[in-house]
Amino acid sequence: SEASRKSLSRDLEASRAAKKDLEAEHQKLKEEKQISDASRQGLSRDLEASREAKKKVEADLAALTAEHQKLKEEKQISDASRQGLSRDLEASREA
Repeated sequence: SEASRKSLSRDLEASRAAKKDLEAEHQKLKEEKQISDASRQGLSRDLEASREAKKKVEADLAALTAEHQKLKEEKQISDASRQGLSRDLEASREA
């Protein structure tokens, strides 16, 4: 019957519209997921680069700390040597 055919046609049209909406939503979600994945990869790369930079800074700090300690020890030796020389000079002047 005509009414039944119109009803089926309306149902089919509504079904097509719903399918179109779902496909658009699916596409939107796919794009959002791609953006999210790219962002996560970028963050992961940034984190890895940050960890590498931290390791380098820590290694540089350790090297500088060791160098500082060495220079301090050399200065102590130099100061002691200078004091000894100064005493020797003073003693030789008195002799």
